[in-house]
Amino acid sequence: ACGGWDPELAEDADLSLKIKHSGWRIQFAPQAIAMTQVPERWSVLMLQRYRWDRGMLRTYFRKHVGLMDFRRFDWPNAAEMSIEFVFSILLPYVYLVWLAYMIINHFPILIFVWGIVYVLYLLSNLFILTIALEYSERWRQEWHLYFSIFAYPLYKSFFRWVRLYALSMEMFRL
Repeated sequence: ACGGWDPELAEDADLSLKIKHSGWRIQFAPQAIAMTQVPERWSVLMLQRYRWDRGMLRTYFRKHVGLMDFRRFDWPNAAEMSIEFVFSILLPYVYLVWLAYMIINHFPILIFVWGIVYVLYLLSNLFILTIALEYSERWRQEWHLYFSIFAYPLYKSFFRWVRLYALSMEMFRL
């Protein structure tokens, strides 16, 4: 009824948006457990994230941009896609402009802000991990994740650049 599976980037998101576009509802399955294969090398992880970010832009805002029309579709869907646009596409470029401005005009303040942001990321991720492990059925196998939490803010910062690169390549169709 919705056109089936297209072999392209972000196939899962594409299929979900096709289902919404066809008028079907997608239900949340709270007891579902999804398993995935995790890339074992940084280079493979970078390529995966590059494909995901590029596919997100292509799928949401080229192929299914019409779903943002709240007059034809529901407003929660339009709001969700608008939030996705702001946080996943617009703000990474705002960050780039802000970073250039701070490097040129306020470098010592930038270093101070990075330190504060690192501590806030660290504390919030420690809190989130603690809550996740509290509800995890496999907490005995996962408690070691506390040791990697110190690198997580750096990981997120690195992949912000991967996202900017992927989005730029997709926008300019390179």
